[in-house]
Amino acid sequence: MADFNADGQPDLLFRDSASGVGFAWYTQFTGGALSLGTTSPAMYLIDPVWEVVQAADWNGDGKPDLLFRSATAGVVFVWYLDGTTLLGTDFISQVDPAWEIVPRR
Repeated sequence: MADFNADGQPDLLFRDSASGVGFAWYTQFTGGALSLGTTSPAMYLIDPVWEVVQAADWNGDGKPDLLFRSATAGVVFVWYLDGTTLLGTDFISQVDPAWEIVPRR
């Protein structure tokens, strides 16, 4: 989860495991109840071998970015985002596929 539309509410990130299309589903918290609002346009299309393992602010701009990993090759890279717009990418590392990235808490 991350706040992709900068409204102060956490949003959900969905990905179609067959096609690799991903999008954000914006949430709303009103009157003590959480509800799902609108969805973003498709944020990305990436080979399904790549998994989003974390959404966090990796470049310090205050906006969430996506960390991807190939479970078969162990390659890790980040997509820098401005909301749902891709700004750039960086290769991070290649780690033995037996190792998993622990989710943020």
